[in-house]
Amino acid sequence: MVQIVCPEKVHLFKDISLTRNTDAERIDVMSDDLKEQLKAASSRFEHFSIAIDETVDITGTAQLVVFFRVCDSEFNIYEELFELIPMQDITRSRDILGKVEQVLHDYGLVKSKLACLSTYGAANIVGRHNGVAAKL
Repeated sequence: MVQIVCPEKVHLFKDISLTRNTDAERIDVMSDDLKEQLKAASSRFEHFSIAIDETVDITGTAQLVVFFRVCDSEFNIYEELFELIPMQDITRSRDILGKVEQVLHDYGLVKSKLACLSTYGAANIVGRHNGVAAKL
């Protein structure tokens, strides 16, 4: 491709590894860096809201997605995907709650600053007594 687009710069691309593993490692490094930046910034977060969704992927594994929106002390707004968590167990409310609480703990967020929980409306999430929303 480089030979076609810019043949005069082929020598610059010869030392770059473009294997599947290299790409995956770079994605992991970027993901870890973003996670560390969010952890470092979490002490400045005044309030936050989370959105969770649980669905089954093509392989039949339940996936829990946790998004967040945060406002810090300088009124900066952050919106990020926290985690995409494979749910190997049954997706009961206590399983989902445990994963959500683990994500909050991992990022240094305290529940007292949680302003809102947005969900897709499943009973195990929004149940009045046993749902994630009631327990959270």
